[in-house]
Amino acid sequence: MYFNFRVISKIGLALVVIGFLMPMVSIQLTGLAALANLLLPSQMNGLQLAGILVEFGEVALGILIYTLFAFALGGTVIGVLLLAKINVPPFIDCIVTFVCIAGSLYFVASPQEGIIFHAGISVMLVGSTIALFTQLLWSLSYLDPTDYKLQFSLVEFDTKLQRTKDPIDAS
Repeated sequence: MYFNFRVISKIGLALVVIGFLMPMVSIQLTGLAALANLLLPSQMNGLQLAGILVEFGEVALGILIYTLFAFALGGTVIGVLLLAKINVPPFIDCIVTFVCIAGSLYFVASPQEGIIFHAGISVMLVGSTIALFTQLLWSLSYLDPTDYKLQFSLVEFDTKLQRTKDPIDAS
């Protein structure tokens, strides 16, 4: 069995897309804006959240969420193309992965009052982290073309552990 880290990184981006479609946040407004809590859904996925943020005037954060979703979806499409043996330039992978990890971290780290995170955020962050690390592993293996794919087999692992010669008789 061969593991291609480039394709595995796209599975991480698919997790980002899944995280967007899961309940990500709840918004609990306080003060005079608390009346808007009656109009907001109790739990929102990423696309609902982006739409509400744009309506409430947080246009930059809303556009960031839409962009993050579009890049993660594009990375998933690239993964399907790679599985179909269609060549995609590697720099596109790096750009998609960088935008997804930077957008995810900015979204989580940006101080927004009244936002409560749910499971979708965790899935999105895990997917971004998987995409980042596997993309880095692929990039490191890409530097040496002979080690493009990591080969893993229990039979080969066992044979590598067995010695062909006794170290005492190797003289």
